[in-house]
Amino acid sequence: MEKADCVVVGLGPAGAISLRSLALAGAKVVGLDSASFPRYKACGGALSAAAQLYLTEQLPADGWQKAVEDSLEEINVSLLHGDLLQLKAGSPVALLTMREKLDHLLVKEAAAAGGEIREKCACTGVELVKEGAVVHTVSGPILARTVIGCDGALGPVAKSLGIAPAPAGAALEAEVEVPPAVLSEWRSRGYISFGRPAWGYCWVFPKKEVLSCGAGTFRRGRAKLQEALQELLTHCRLTAYPKRLAGHLIPLFNHRRPISKGPVLLAGDAAGLADPLSGEGIANALGSGIIAARQAAAFLNGKITDFNSYQKEIRQKILANLTIAKRLAGLVYSRPGWFYHLLRGNPYL
Repeated sequence: MEKADCVVVGLGPAGAISLRSLALAGAKVVGLDSASFPRYKACGGALSAAAQLYLTEQLPADGWQKAVEDSLEEINVSLLHGDLLQLKAGSPVALLTMREKLDHLLVKEAAAAGGEIREKCACTGVELVKEGAVVHTVSGPILARTVIGCDGALGPVAKSLGIAPAPAGAALEAEVEVPPAVLSEWRSRGYISFGRPAWGYCWVFPKKEVLSCGAGTFRRGRAKLQEALQELLTHCRLTAYPKRLAGHLIPLFNHRRPISKGPVLLAGDAAGLADPLSGEGIANALGSGIIAARQAAAFLNGKITDFNSYQKEIRQKILANLTIAKRLAGLVYSRPGWFYHLLRGNPYL
């Protein structure tokens, strides 16, 4: 049977950054993904200040900026697509990317660092054994001393270990192909509307060639995403243009749900680390991937014998902020009208 120090399952931001970090640390590490890169990934594509900091710290100076397509310097906010509140910042609130570009860039950086990339090599499950874990794939099993599962909200790693899926919201997104004249009107300008869908919001973010439009909710049972998205496109006069539709989950953290078992760690969406206020997941995917790689390296070097410290570090460095965001989300989404009028009176919030 093939052997490796570590197998990383899933090569989104969490998986690619952990693969790169472990390769630089000298580990024999294999990264698996069921797709081939570049591949489309539904995502609003907002790179927050935290995500930018992680990328700057981890990648070469001229690296990750190549994946940036636009920025958010102005956001128009409304309640139920009513009166607009124009919010401008002295510097971009976020940078915008297409995930197919960002993820491909990160995978190439991981390969350049010495990580072995196996595309179109889906993981079908993980089995714990005395020597570590056997990662079963469509191309055959791999015996690994440790495994990092970055395979999404419903990935096979957690499922095969008996770890229930994280609670999740959902989003429906349309990449709308608009003429250059329309696209230029949206440059560096985003749109967010609260109130519909229930417990969520709608958005329009400009990219290099498309407008990313979507509707997302943090409580799937109470939302009508298709209706909310259609209403958004109608309001913004975008219904006549070609579009690509895709949906995705927004995995949220449950303090009682384990994010490691034996020599296996979960990171990114597999760990349920999306922000419960904004829905943004790239920053915590990167952060958890970096932490997972550091913990895995310590395990491989004999400095630790289990991953209790991984769960502790995630709680200290990521979950503390998510707990605050969850409380704020309860205020914002239970009373979106109150929040909108608060913004109108205090636009610098």
